[in-house]
Amino acid sequence: MLKDTALQILDQTRSVLESYWQGNCEEILTYFAEDSTWIGAQLEQFYQGKVHIAQAIRQISAEMKPCYLLHQEYRLVHRDKNSCTVMGKYLATTDETAEYFLQGWQRVTFLWVLEDEIPKIRHCHVSNPIGELKVAKGEAFVNTIGKMAYQFLKLHQQATHSKQRIMVLDRSDTMHFISPYEIAYATADRHNTNIVLIHGQEIFARLKITDLLEQADGGLVAIHRSHLVNPFYVSHLEKQTAVLRSGVRLPIPEKKYTEIRERLQAVFSAPSETSEP
Repeated sequence: MLKDTALQILDQTRSVLESYWQGNCEEILTYFAEDSTWIGAQLEQFYQGKVHIAQAIRQISAEMKPCYLLHQEYRLVHRDKNSCTVMGKYLATTDETAEYFLQGWQRVTFLWVLEDEIPKIRHCHVSNPIGELKVAKGEAFVNTIGKMAYQFLKLHQQATHSKQRIMVLDRSDTMHFISPYEIAYATADRHNTNIVLIHGQEIFARLKITDLLEQADGGLVAIHRSHLVNPFYVSHLEKQTAVLRSGVRLPIPEKKYTEIRERLQAVFSAPSETSEP
């Protein structure tokens, strides 16, 4: 396959994905080869043959709300005489017209082949870091996650207007008055605590991490005896790890993983009509 052809296919990958996320699944379906395979982000999404793939994708598309793609990145990782492989990642975000908010990273791999000089998708693999969050039984698309994310926005708005403050004395004897919702995470340092704020500032506080947790009054979650996190600042969970929006990775004890995951999920399923989240 000529390099120019492969680069055109790379751009075509972007184009059909953008069209798909806007609700037009028929365009991408025209590119699947008859003997193609598709592995989706969910466990049951494992299909062979264009007919079965089309049925599954149309079901998903019927439940989707329009999304646009941010931070798109695509790479041509392989090219030979008759095929090429494109891998990519992007941040899918619901359109402003949707009645809920969804935002999550997705990674894709496409194997393209030339059939009578026409590009066809022979294999497509989708992986999704937010898979740790629950998808409601019977759903083909992550609408429940979208509602949880929308709940997050409502809670976050309430948190922004919270008058709750924690008094923190640092090692230079400066007193800080901070909202627990300004804290991204905190790490114990013997009898002191290193507090990292969402905007990046670090405060070496002269208080125990247990005292900080108590003063936060529910605004922080203890995921480890040495680590507290702001649940609004957690990007996703991996096995025994909380990945924050900044990319920081904090450990979760293996025996506590399920409990911590459920506690974080509970934050987004709690009623949001109260004045203080």
